Amino acid sequence: GVHPEFQGRGLGRSIVIEALSYLAGEGCRTGMLYVDTANATALDLYQSLGFVLERVDRCFAIPNGWPHEVQ
Repeated sequence: GVHPEFQGRGLGRSIVIEALSYLAGEGCRTGMLYVDTANATALDLYQSLGFVLERVDRCFAIPNGWPHEVQ
């Protein structure tokens, strides 16, 4: 990730491209990313590099005060 104060300077793109180049050099031909769908900036970056959205997972949390009487 890139700290918000440094976003928009191409750092994230450079890091991802370098990482992908390294992995390709090690023989990796398939990759997967886990990204919070609320992070539109990261999604845009990865999609611009050719990644495609394959699936969306949802997580749920137990509300504060649980257990309580379920109605």
